[in-house]
Amino acid sequence: MHYRRKKVSKLILCQGTYALTPYWIERGEIHIFSVEELCYYIRENVVLIDQDLMCVELTRWLAEECKLPELGESLSSCIQEKAEFTVFVKRLFQYTRYCTTEELDGILQQIVENAQMNTWEKRKNRIDFYYKSGKYMVALREYATLKRDLGTDDIQLSAKISNNMAAIYAHFYNFQMAAVEYLRAYQEDAQEDYFFAYLAAKRMLLTEKEYIDFVAQEVQHYDISLQLEKTIENLNGLWEDSEDKHRLEQLSESRNGQKMNAYYETVEQLTSQWKDAYREHLSNGYH
Repeated sequence: MHYRRKKVSKLILCQGTYALTPYWIERGEIHIFSVEELCYYIRENVVLIDQDLMCVELTRWLAEECKLPELGESLSSCIQEKAEFTVFVKRLFQYTRYCTTEELDGILQQIVENAQMNTWEKRKNRIDFYYKSGKYMVALREYATLKRDLGTDDIQLSAKISNNMAAIYAHFYNFQMAAVEYLRAYQEDAQEDYFFAYLAAKRMLLTEKEYIDFVAQEVQHYDISLQLEKTIENLNGLWEDSEDKHRLEQLSESRNGQKMNAYYETVEQLTSQWKDAYREHLSNGYH
């Protein structure tokens, strides 16, 4: 079955065919089945892609599997003429009209910026992809390898890697290892947000008394500890006024044999929502 892709209001019709044999993008660890899926992958993972995508195998797949010989020939000529990778991507998106001109300009600009990154930064960006894809243990392993290979070549980048490793540990509520990595990030690059995260991990790890004793020894970071306590106080205030707290109180007061299932179902639902919000917050601190 053949498709022509035209934009009608918000409806997008596809071009070519849905491939029987998918194309495997090794770096993204993904199979794609259509030219639209290819465009989507590039748009969503632009920090991952580079010149490796500009290959004969892909142009042949588009021509033969997706039944788009005109596009395949156009992209193949880019390879033969040794054109810039941005030219290759621009032809692909202009042919499919997958996104707006402004969006395409942003994609091309990001590709240019990627090309200017050093080897270490490119490796980190590729590992970041694993984290964002939910492959946390793979990301953790690769970060550790990158940190070892990096050595002292780039202390600031090393600190970012430590911070991201800490975020993964915190994702799994391993606050002990999270604290270790957040502190390491701060020791490598003395940014306040690293130490703030370190104190937050210690706050979650220690008892109230243990944390007070611990903070008392961190005189030089007194202001940061106050910021953390203020943040916690604000969060507690939000919780006290929240609809979720009132829902739980009402259910708790009225729970009995018949309402027990509803109570635990609500608790499970809210807990899941809070975990998602917590992990989203961790992602915001990802560097």
